[in-house]
Amino acid sequence: GVAWAMEQLSEISGNTYYEKYADDFCNFHLLGKPFVAYQVNTLNAFNSANSLFLNTPLLDFTLAPSLPLIYKLIKDTAAFQNKTSYETFIQNMMVYAKEKQLRLPGSKIFTRNTPVKYTTWVDDMFMGIPFLVQASLLQKSPIAKKQFMDDAVNQIIGFNKEVFDTTANLYVHAKYSSSNEKLPHWSRANGWGVWSTTEVLMNLSKKDARYPIILAYYKKHIAALASLQDESGFWLNVLDFKNSPKEVSGTAIFVMAMARGIRNGWIDEKAYLPIVMKGWEALKKEIERDGTVHNICMGTMCSSDVNYYNTRPFYDNDTHGLFAVLFACIELDKLMKNKQ
Repeated sequence: GVAWAMEQLSEISGNTYYEKYADDFCNFHLLGKPFVAYQVNTLNAFNSANSLFLNTPLLDFTLAPSLPLIYKLIKDTAAFQNKTSYETFIQNMMVYAKEKQLRLPGSKIFTRNTPVKYTTWVDDMFMGIPFLVQASLLQKSPIAKKQFMDDAVNQIIGFNKEVFDTTANLYVHAKYSSSNEKLPHWSRANGWGVWSTTEVLMNLSKKDARYPIILAYYKKHIAALASLQDESGFWLNVLDFKNSPKEVSGTAIFVMAMARGIRNGWIDEKAYLPIVMKGWEALKKEIERDGTVHNICMGTMCSSDVNYYNTRPFYDNDTHGLFAVLFACIELDKLMKNKQ
């Protein structure tokens, strides 16, 4: 995620230093795969560094880490170092997306077998849908383009049927297929959901009959999020639980998603720009001059116990928050340039 942000930061700033960061990251993982494979398969060092990068059937370790690689293939059409390795890796990930990733029977949306069989996580909207959108953009064949975009659209619709709480107009963190147990409205999970929705809206034709359906999801969700902004400008870690702590990653994603919505004309600027700027002013208080970002909730499992989320440790520079803040900055920069 940070590498994907760096690529786009390089574009808007004109500073190739950020692109080099992303290139170094991608090349390190691509060139390191044989070494990791040797550690795991020959030395039996199953828990060695980056071992999960090898054939782990989870979107966290397949499609999500592929975003900076596929983005580079789309943007950098000329020859570049290790391009063939990029193409081979992404081709394998597209096959994984279509044929190997676990999907919920019936709806065919992404799901997991953790903590129980067929648990549908909102996280997997972001871990998989932006890749499908990028895969669509990469294709030369109109048929292939449509296949990947149709999958992305159907994922949005299916996830909203499965994990969107229509009483609150918020996402529950996850849903167990074996029960109707209701999980909390965790902030970053709602960020994953709205972020993925914006990726589809930005790339789906407005003439598509499903476009207004996706836009309606976005607007309903954004309105609910706006109503829950804390007086400080932050959103709480559990959005609608008043004793929950203020948290950076969710706040940054909501700022990004609202700024993106204003810029693209999905939501009203007069209503939402003050919310965006209030959120940004709050975020700035958590960013040091050296770039350190504070108060980012660590990664979580899912639980029906709200206190599980309220007591999760917060860290400095957790990458969930770093790349969210970078994308918030990028979208605010684009929005302000549009207003000039």
